[in-house]
Amino acid sequence: MNTKQIAYYLAILITFLFVEKNLMAQTDLPEVKKQKLIEQIWLTTDRQIYCAEESILFSIYNNSARPMQRNDWSQVVYIDLLTPDGEIIEQQKLNYSRKASGKIKLPRWVLTGNYYLRAYTRWMRNFPSQLQDYKMVSIINPFRQELLESNGQQSLQNKNHSSPKYTPGVEIETTKQNYIQREQVTVGYTIAEPNYQQGPVLATVVRKGTEQSQAASVINTTNNATTSEFIPETRGVSVSGTVVNETDSLPLPYTLVGLTVFKDNPENLNLLTNENGRFFFDLGNLKGNYELFISSKGKEEGVHPLILVDNDFETRLTTLPFVPIDFSPKYRELYETLSFTSQVHQLYQEQQAQKQAQKHQKEAAFYGTPDFSLDFDAYIELPSVEEYLHELVPRVRVKKNHTRKTLAVTGADPELSIYSPLVLIDMVSVFDTEKILALDPKRLKKMEVISQPYIRGDITYGGIISFFSRKGDLAGLDLPSAGRFISYKLLAETQATFQPELPGERIPDLRNCLFWSSELTTDKQGTGSFSFHTGDNTGTYLIILQGINQNGKTWQASHEIQIQ
Repeated sequence: MNTKQIAYYLAILITFLFVEKNLMAQTDLPEVKKQKLIEQIWLTTDRQIYCAEESILFSIYNNSARPMQRNDWSQVVYIDLLTPDGEIIEQQKLNYSRKASGKIKLPRWVLTGNYYLRAYTRWMRNFPSQLQDYKMVSIINPFRQELLESNGQQSLQNKNHSSPKYTPGVEIETTKQNYIQREQVTVGYTIAEPNYQQGPVLATVVRKGTEQSQAASVINTTNNATTSEFIPETRGVSVSGTVVNETDSLPLPYTLVGLTVFKDNPENLNLLTNENGRFFFDLGNLKGNYELFISSKGKEEGVHPLILVDNDFETRLTTLPFVPIDFSPKYRELYETLSFTSQVHQLYQEQQAQKQAQKHQKEAAFYGTPDFSLDFDAYIELPSVEEYLHELVPRVRVKKNHTRKTLAVTGADPELSIYSPLVLIDMVSVFDTEKILALDPKRLKKMEVISQPYIRGDITYGGIISFFSRKGDLAGLDLPSAGRFISYKLLAETQATFQPELPGERIPDLRNCLFWSSELTTDKQGTGSFSFHTGDNTGTYLIILQGINQNGKTWQASHEIQIQ
C-alpha cells in the first residue's frame, strides 16, 4: 500500500472519530465508510479440547469487507491465549498476508479450564475489542488437580455438545469406513456451491468429541472507545512509543531516536519523532525474540529524553464469560483417554530443538560496503582512538566545539559539512561522541566509514562512522541514560500443515490430531483430495472441512471414520 492510500484511510478514521466516539453506537456514518475502516478476521483451530503440553493449531483469515481486503493493510496479526479474566498465558505475532497459521504450545503448568484465543491486528486496537475474534478452547491438565476458577465473571454453562454442523453443497468421501492402525486414508471432497469454492478450505482430523466449538458470544469490555492511536502495520512488525521530557513529561517532537536489534548481525535504525513525540520503527519480517536497545538524544540543554515504549499486544481489560469444564461421565471418560494418550505421546516424542528463522541477517552492515575500513590489529598500537583517527583515517577528523569534541566526515560533498555523521558502536547509536574518543582502542576490532551523505528514513547523515568491539560488548561504553533495553517478541514461525511422518514401530503414535492443513484447494469442478495416516489410537475420528464463502459466511462439513 502506498503513502497516498494510507493517508486516505487515516483521513477517513479521523473524520469518523470526530463524528462519533463510540463506533458501535454510530448510525449516521455511511455503511461503505465503516467497511473501509473496519478489519474483520476469522479465527479457527484444529479442535476445542486439548491437554497440557499439546499444541493448539490455528489459522486466521482476513474476513473484512471487500474494499478493505483489496488493500494491503495489516501485514501482522496478533493472537493471545488468555483466561476469562484476562490473564495472558501465551502471545504471538505472525506474518499476515490475508491469512496466517501457527501453533501455540501449551505449558505444563496451565490449570484445567476453559480459556480463550483472541486474534486481532494492531489497527483493530483502535476499535472496540468486541470486533476482535475470540474462540473458546478447553484445556485438561492431568499433572495438576487445581481447576481454573471464576473471579466474578458472568458464568455460563457449556451446553454446546453437538457435532460440527453439515453445510449443504459440501461432500466428503473416503474409500471405506473402517481403518486399521497406521493405515493411509485418502479423502476426497467436493464443494458444489460456487460461493464456497473461492474461499479458503481447511481440514482437520481429530478424535470425536474434541471438536466441540463454542464462540465467545458475550464479551464485555471496560473501554469501548474508538481511538486513532495505532497505525496499521503495512510492512511488517513494528515498535512504537513516545519520547517525553523527563522533567515535565511533555512530548518531545522531532527528536532523534535510535534502535538496535541485537542479533548475529545487529541492525540499527534511526528516525525523528513526529509532532506529538511519537516514533514508529518497522522491523519487517524478522522472526524470533530479541533484545532491543532504544536511545534518544535531546536537542537542547536541559532536555532529558524519557522513552516510553508501547505495549505491542492488546492492553484493554476484556471480561469474557466463565464457562466451567463439563465433568459429566461422557466427558470425563474422554478427558481420561486424551490425557493418557497425550502423556504417552509426549514421553516418546523426539525432542527437537526449535530452529527460529533468522531472517533479516546480512553479511554486511545495513550501509553495505564501506568506503574505508580500518583493522586495528593491522597497525602499530596507538594510545587513543583520537590518535588512530588522526594518523590512519583520512576522511574523519575530530572537531572542537567550545569545550566539546565531535566527529565529522570530510569530503567534497557540501552536505558533509551541514549534517552530523551517524556514529555507531556495535550498531548502537552513540550521540555523545566524546564517549567514543574515550574508549580503550585495545577493545576495538575494526572501524568502517561511509564518506558520503547517507539518508536513512527521514534523516540525512553526514556520513557514517561505525566501530566494532572485539567481544560485542560495546568496548565498555556506558550506554546513555536516555536509553533502555527491552526484550521484544517479533514474528513467530508459521505452520500451515501438520502431517508428521509415522514414527518407527517401537515408538507409539498416539496423536489426538492426525492431520491439519489450512492450504487445501479445489479444481475448476470444486473437487480436491488429501491423505493422512492413522496412528495407534483407536475409536471414532472426524474428518472436518471448514471455510469462508465469498460473503464472509463460514461453513463446515464432517465425515466419520473408525480406527480399529
